Amino acid sequence: MPLILMTTFTHAHQYEKRTFDKHIIHVVTINPKEYDIQIVKSNDGAIGRETVPSMAKRSKASIAINAGFFDIGHNRDGKASGTLIINGKKYGIKNRIQPLLVINAQNLSITEANPTHYPSTNHSMVSGIPCLIHNNHIKQDLHQKTSDFYKHNHARTAIGTKSDGTIVIIVAEHHYQKDLTSITMGEIQSLLNEKGAFLTEKYHHKNLGDLTLTELKETIKELYKTTHGVEGLTILELAKFMKDLGCQNALNLDGGGSSTLWIDDKVINQTIGDTDEGNGVETVRHVSDAIVFIKKIK
Repeated sequence: MPLILMTTFTHAHQYEKRTFDKHIIHVVTINPKEYDIQIVKSNDGAIGRETVPSMAKRSKASIAINAGFFDIGHNRDGKASGTLIINGKKYGIKNRIQPLLVINAQNLSITEANPTHYPSTNHSMVSGIPCLIHNNHIKQDLHQKTSDFYKHNHARTAIGTKSDGTIVIIVAEHHYQKDLTSITMGEIQSLLNEKGAFLTEKYHHKNLGDLTLTELKETIKELYKTTHGVEGLTILELAKFMKDLGCQNALNLDGGGSSTLWIDDKVINQTIGDTDEGNGVETVRHVSDAIVFIKKIK
């Protein structure tokens, strides 16, 4: 039975933090009539990445999540690997039927369609993998999938809609625990570079070179400490969870270390994802694009 650790309400949205069976899942239920809904591209360009908090602040959003899948590295870093169209501008497009989140005239829908069949202006859309629920039914092929992406527990981000148009967002955490005996000197240096200001303030030193060996050991243990036993969801578990929340249509978005939930000027989830994310150090990954909810002014 899920335990609800935290609940906040406004007339526009409800937030809950749920824990059960080694899971920590953040659930946001949104009244779409209270928000302008947009897809935002990182740095307003086709290439490059930006954090969800940065895109949320730039958009003056109250709620934001990471969105589509993207390439990492070299000259394609941050380029959408699936379909991404914002107000008719194409950042990436796949000419085939696919799971899509579509925004048109502030109406958000989740469907399976070919994006080339939509008008070239006004529409915004981003593809996800896979479609979790379609027309109130969990996608049957999810039961047959055997790859790690589907079968292993991962941090997940998903979005769904109910029959009355209510939007549901979930972010499931997955905490990667670094084996402290395997830390390299390069990782220690990265930690010191990233947390330098924090460390000099904590230990009242003028520079990092004045850290004692004891202080360094304490720092490493603290920065690599995560909550044990918190597991993400498989894709099928994710679909069932969204169905239990009343979603008639639902879509899996980029997950793992990209999973980021922003509400009212702060990141809500613990953003430790897969093993490539700072080796267990809490960090917010730079991503390609985000879905933002901007409170309407009445």
